[in-house]
Amino acid sequence: MLMVLLLFSTLAIFNYLNIAIRLNNLLVDFLIPALMLAVVGGFIAHKDGFLPLSLNTAVILGVLSIVKTSGLFFVVIGMVIYTVLAFRLLRRRRLVWSQTYLISVTILMSFISNVLWRWHVSEHFENASKAKHAISSSELLGIFSGHMTTVARDITMNFVKVTFSLNSLALHGIMFINIVCLIAVIVIGFFLKRPKRVLFSWLLSNLILITYYVGIWLMYLVAMPKNEALELAGFERYASSIVIFVLGFVMMILVREMDYCLVEQNIQRRNIRSFKSLTTKRLYQNSSLILLFFTIGMLLSENNGIQFNNRKSSHNVSQKIKKIVGDRQRESVKKVLVVSADRTNVENYFIQYATRYYLWDAHVDARENFMLSTSQFKKLLKNYDQVLILDSHYTFGAMSKKTFGKTYSTGLHSTKEMLSLSR
Repeated sequence: MLMVLLLFSTLAIFNYLNIAIRLNNLLVDFLIPALMLAVVGGFIAHKDGFLPLSLNTAVILGVLSIVKTSGLFFVVIGMVIYTVLAFRLLRRRRLVWSQTYLISVTILMSFISNVLWRWHVSEHFENASKAKHAISSSELLGIFSGHMTTVARDITMNFVKVTFSLNSLALHGIMFINIVCLIAVIVIGFFLKRPKRVLFSWLLSNLILITYYVGIWLMYLVAMPKNEALELAGFERYASSIVIFVLGFVMMILVREMDYCLVEQNIQRRNIRSFKSLTTKRLYQNSSLILLFFTIGMLLSENNGIQFNNRKSSHNVSQKIKKIVGDRQRESVKKVLVVSADRTNVENYFIQYATRYYLWDAHVDARENFMLSTSQFKKLLKNYDQVLILDSHYTFGAMSKKTFGKTYSTGLHSTKEMLSLSR
């Protein structure tokens, strides 16, 4: 029960680290670590069977490779671990040399879906290479050669500041992971004399975290619009992906090691008398109860938070959108920019999704921050056909007054008419 509750409580902690997305928003930044943890679960469940191990790895990593470009980082981690496990089976003679070709097939199958998807995008979507997160190889080479622009330095300074900010949920998760690993090394490593796996998982988890953070930093420098990069847009969502995966990975290893440390190794023989002493029995049972209450409390908190947001914030926003634009029954292809001071619902994409639903238009973006120069403001509006103003937005109103000589009330406005008034 204690082992199950440790994993159960880990899922509850995911909700805390995933607060920028929430449990009911199945965005890719949570889907990626969830899929990767499924792969790790397969590694543990099928560590002695080569065929099920290969099949599980190929299928899930194949899906993971097309979820998002950043998912390839996790795919590479999965392939490295899979290769190590496969050759360990070979060394233990549970795998014959004639089967080793399946290792190459598994690796190929894990990446082939990504290759096919990229081909599909390049064939059917114009300007795919100019997508929002397309990587600039020239800028990347410039950074590695030590030539950084002023903007790149500002992005780097902001990145370091946010990364080590005590208000960052990702940093809370990293600190928690390292505290758990330290306690595990002390208890399991020194007292119970099983230091190898817990120490290795501790070092590996920090190596993965550092590598991923370097990847995020490079993404902001070379693959994201400069104004979004300077604000480190979406940082908590990107960082939460790796923290959730590493926490789940560490807890899986920890649970396995705790199970190996139990007095009775035969699961079939474990019962109420299978304790080393009355003290350890009491500690085991009390720990299980504490984890049970903690987990239920965390999940109830998450559920109540979601319901509260749905009743209050999100419901009011959707009704406001419907009141302004109605509920259209014909598809539109106009590009619409939604202006809202509701930062939370802009960042969790609720406003974008709700507006697309009521307008029946897939070309909708939402923005909360309009701290721009006049030229940047006009350039932004030129990318859209209409502007939907949901509320009295101070910075948008100030920029409109400065650029067009007037402010705009809530409603749907034509950018062509707005730009015709530009000074």
